[in-house]
Amino acid sequence: MFILNALACTGLYRLPDGEWTLHSRFSQAINFSHANGELLTLYRYGKGLGPTGVLLSRTQFSCLNAVSQLYKTGSLLSGQGLTLRPQRSLRLQLNPIAIAPLDLSSCSQQTGLGSLLNQPLTTLNCYQDIIAGLERWKSGVAPDWRWLIGRGPGLTPSGDDMLTGMLAVFIAVGMPVQLFLPPGGSTRTADNIGKL
Repeated sequence: MFILNALACTGLYRLPDGEWTLHSRFSQAINFSHANGELLTLYRYGKGLGPTGVLLSRTQFSCLNAVSQLYKTGSLLSGQGLTLRPQRSLRLQLNPIAIAPLDLSSCSQQTGLGSLLNQPLTTLNCYQDIIAGLERWKSGVAPDWRWLIGRGPGLTPSGDDMLTGMLAVFIAVGMPVQLFLPPGGSTRTADNIGKL
């Protein structure tokens, strides 16, 4: 068994033990999914780290190119002749008292979803849809965020950034995110991409 001492991990303690299968593979991230629908991401160093994942050096990341299945036990991930052992665990701690509203009155730049930074949120084209989704989630009904996935400009579209930010906050404060995830997965179809 070949052991890789991964640089760091985040949120592994929240993820269930057991089998994780390959979901998608990109040049900077490899995603694995659990039978219950949760995601675990392996990140290539230099490209950030999400709320539930493992940060790998460039060399370690390339060693996992052919891995299609991992088995999680605690903070260890093993599969296909190798074991990932994170050297440290990072935890995001939010202190609501320390979060002060920003004065954006002088910022006239456009946001990625179609409003100016210095305008009220209610002027954002999709504001009501976002609030409706959060209200559904709050009442225990799974919202469908597929309309937001891939929406907006950028290599990582603004809609994806918003969803990632919302998930990071929910995870950091210990709120369950299962109902927050879109039903039936988050893959984009050609039809959805054409509507962006």
